[in-house]
Amino acid sequence: MEVAPATALLEALGDTVRLAATVRDQRGQAMPGASVSWSSSADAVASVSSAGVVCAVAAGVATITARSGNASGEAAVTVRQAAASVEVEPASLLFAAVGDTARLAARVRDRNGHPVGGAQVA
Repeated sequence: MEVAPATALLEALGDTVRLAATVRDQRGQAMPGASVSWSSSADAVASVSSAGVVCAVAAGVATITARSGNASGEAAVTVRQAAASVEVEPASLLFAAVGDTARLAARVRDRNGHPVGGAQVA
């Protein structure tokens, strides 16, 4: 059995990728319509639907397995959030005197608006 793509990188929580499984008989011929079940080695990282759609849940790596009878195939899925935006608060400051200071906070988010944990901001 073959699973395609064999690897996938999801860069935002909630991103999805559809995997396809090709089941083959003893002679290597494709068996269209063969029943396939899907599972994830780490549902807390990447969940998979009965249709082979993988959804990013948290940063990490998961192995997605397709099974049909005694045959199985795998795909490696990596969830690694990429920074898409940085919000700085407060958005504006007004200083009353030379030497005044203020502390700013930065919030880094992926393209789906989820916070990116551990992001380094300079």
